Amino acid sequence: MIKHTNQIHLLSPAQIERIAQLLGEETTRGKISDLFASLRVTDESNESTKWRRLRRYFEKTQKDYKVGNHILSVIHKILEPSYYTGRSIITTKDRIVR
Repeated sequence: MIKHTNQIHLLSPAQIERIAQLLGEETTRGKISDLFASLRVTDESNESTKWRRLRRYFEKTQKDYKVGNHILSVIHKILEPSYYTGRSIITTKDRIVR
């Protein structure tokens, strides 16, 4: 888990949903399972879609810890270049091309 010195304000349900949707597009089901394992959390969402699994995790951590820091940690992990190992990605100035 990435350590933050500042507390991130709580995000609204709409913000959480949109972030989960965007991150769900950037990952695979297996990678999310690996992510949860690396965070030492059990996915108890019973959700089938990637973004809904992420959304449930975000909602739970915000409720439990009263900060948005865990969401930022997941964003950091999913957007790490090493996360894309094995995927064909070419970065350009303004976009990512697959």
